Amino acid sequence: FAGLASGLTEAILVVTPAEVCKIRMQSQYHSLLDPQQMKHRKYTNVVQTATTIVREEGLGALYKGVVPTMMRQGCNQAVNFSVYNWFKKMVLEYRGRKELDSWESLILGGVSGGM
Repeated sequence: FAGLASGLTEAILVVTPAEVCKIRMQSQYHSLLDPQQMKHRKYTNVVQTATTIVREEGLGALYKGVVPTMMRQGCNQAVNFSVYNWFKKMVLEYRGRKELDSWESLILGGVSGGM
């Protein structure tokens, strides 16, 4: 449950607005090679892009596509937390200890994040 909740929270607070800004910045011109297009771009950085979107379209425009993003991030984090806890339990049982060393947590976090 904690993984799902963290995934939903990150989707709402960070990922969706950042992806909307990223896509707007990427799609504003056809080619990075054309210097004329670079001079007349509407969006210059993520903060300026978010500010412009909110000013022109309202706060809700930053959350277009929030439901699919919530589904993706919720599933990703639920799997990540579950796999991490399963690996942690296995390592602790195998080593006969109650806590992981820092390097073990790092490795397990990387492996579970890759799932």
